[in-house]
Amino acid sequence: YKNSVKNAFVYFDKEKNGVLNYNQLRSIINEYGPKLSLNEADDLLKELGLQNNAKDFDYNDFISDI
Repeated sequence: YKNSVKNAFVYFDKEKNGVLNYNQLRSIINEYGPKLSLNEADDLLKELGLQNNAKDFDYNDFISDI
């Protein structure tokens, strides 16, 4: 399960640095995720601790926590 999640993040990580920024995640959510409004997508990202490019999302940390 964790490998599948990591592979999905790696696919979108064009810089291969282990992180995705707010705009990248928002774009992924809006393009590939469930149909959310922009506000709903922003709320989801806030739950991950991200707010308007305040910091990058380290998906390796996220995967180790799930």
